[in-house]
Amino acid sequence: FVHACRYEGLIMALLIIENFYDWPSSAPFSPENIGAENSVTRTTGTVHRAGTASLELNSYNDYISFPLTGSHSTLRFCLRIRKNLQSYPLALVSFRSSSGTQLTVGISASGHLYAALNDSTSPPVGWTATTDAIPQDTWTYIEGRVVIHASTGAVELRVNGSETPALSLSGVDTEYYAGQLVTSVCLGEFNGYDSFRGYVTDFCVWTEDGEAPTGWIGECQVDTLLPTGAGSSTDFTASAGSNYQCVDEVPNNLGTDYVESSTDGDVDLYAMADLAEEPATIHAVAVAVSAAKTDAGSGSIKSVMKSGATTAESDALALSNGSYLRNVYARGVDPNTSSAWTASAVNALEAGCKAVI
Repeated sequence: FVHACRYEGLIMALLIIENFYDWPSSAPFSPENIGAENSVTRTTGTVHRAGTASLELNSYNDYISFPLTGSHSTLRFCLRIRKNLQSYPLALVSFRSSSGTQLTVGISASGHLYAALNDSTSPPVGWTATTDAIPQDTWTYIEGRVVIHASTGAVELRVNGSETPALSLSGVDTEYYAGQLVTSVCLGEFNGYDSFRGYVTDFCVWTEDGEAPTGWIGECQVDTLLPTGAGSSTDFTASAGSNYQCVDEVPNNLGTDYVESSTDGDVDLYAMADLAEEPATIHAVAVAVSAAKTDAGSGSIKSVMKSGATTAESDALALSNGSYLRNVYARGVDPNTSSAWTASAVNALEAGCKAVI
């Protein structure tokens, strides 16, 4: 699957890019390399647009956490939400260290965004927005920046692509656990009782260094492109039919059909569907591959993208025997040109995987 985030090491600016369309139909979502989850469901019944899915948090203790590559003091994020009925403050996104939650971004009882230390739903004075209330039963896009620090912390939150912040804090203490950086991001309140109720899609997290994006991106969406044909390399063996037909389904069927290889260096590439429209800006492209080992030997998988004459590969992800894991490889620039992605380059892209035995 290819995810295109559009206007929408140091390669690693984009840490998370999801619209949940290619996830399994039901929990557990451990194949998506989730850190922890409770009662979250994937749905295609309430979505922002066709060809996407959303995660539904429908109870006070629903949450799902996403481990990050590396540890970070400064992060940017975006997500699109549809809020259900709310009568008290609820945690929307929490930024967690190894010890627990450093900072929470939530929605107040009046519908305004707030920030609070740890997993509190009682923010300090001045830490709640007074504009841009989040409406009920309406898709709303939120973009933010958080800096975790004991004295120079910062939070800025924007709504529906506006360049005017709904909430802007600087020079504040956003560090609940001294000296610890953020290692995971959680939707809802981790192991808590005041989680956001509603739907989430177009969820991305990125850093301020490395490839694009590194700053504000405005309102964007994450599109999923599926395999439509064979690419320039067909080394794996299909369980039935053509190789690409074994990896083109949504939701992910986790091995009902599949391609496989026992040869180190084998590469399977697929032609991908075109973008439905030409966006003004393509911020990043990511290849997502789900894979598992089938014997006791060592084995890893790389996600691969081929743009023009250039083939780019992710780091190898060590696999578990019989348990699917997901390897997402994101690039903020076209590896063939080292420049911003164009729609024509995305439409011509081949995506797939490489066996490391």
